[in-house]
Amino acid sequence: MRIIQSTKLGKKKKSCVIFPKKMVEDIELDITKRGGTKKDRSLWVCDAIRKLIALNKNYIDRIHDDWIEAGNNERITIYLDAMAEKIIQDITQGLMKENVEVKDLRSSIIRAAVLQKLIKGY
Repeated sequence: MRIIQSTKLGKKKKSCVIFPKKMVEDIELDITKRGGTKKDRSLWVCDAIRKLIALNKNYIDRIHDDWIEAGNNERITIYLDAMAEKIIQDITQGLMKENVEVKDLRSSIIRAAVLQKLIKGY
């Protein structure tokens, strides 16, 4: 992960995450409905990550339910602000303390956050 720019909120970090193509389409549709553009995708994902922790400990189940199948996927680049990055680190540390085994935990957390935002519509 590489630091790419400084903002008032701190450093932003570049992450590449694999999503099912349908999920990427749904993200972009939701952004468009809210008056945004493809350039707003990173902000949208950071917001989803912040809202994931509002689920309290229920987010753990969402991360366990994560799956990605070979084939119809797309790798997208997102830039996480300092707050979203800290949330991911905190969740990761908590899950590791509980001996939770999830392949590619970081991406699973991001996909779980995105899925919850799409489902809940917030």
